[in-house]
Amino acid sequence: MPALPYGPNTASVRRLLQRLAALPPEEWTRLAQLYEGLARTASFAAADRALGELIAGSGREGEGDAVVGPVVQIATDAAARVARTLGASAPEPDRYAEPALAAALAVIARDLLDEQQFQLLYGPVSWGVPITELDR
Repeated sequence: MPALPYGPNTASVRRLLQRLAALPPEEWTRLAQLYEGLARTASFAAADRALGELIAGSGREGEGDAVVGPVVQIATDAAARVARTLGASAPEPDRYAEPALAAALAVIARDLLDEQQFQLLYGPVSWGVPITELDR
């Protein structure tokens, strides 16, 4: 495994993944709700397209692929914890994987995105994992 599996922003991506894994179930529910509202906007769609183009153009597809497995694992665990805590049937892990993946990919490409694009993509996660925590 390469020393920087998530590219030049590996340390920040790792901190994001650690903090996402530690979020309580009720915060995952809020994070998903925020993402679902934002993901329907034209500005989010444009930022998401730009993210894909920037990752491809910079040759960071491998870094993006590398983060998918950990995000899916964290989202699957979050869905199970939500079900246990809230006494409901388990939500689809995709409900949690989508905002987590958008945030992780935005962090991978943070040095390539403009600030507005980064804020849009990372936004739903930012209240649970403030951006300032990524730089510690």
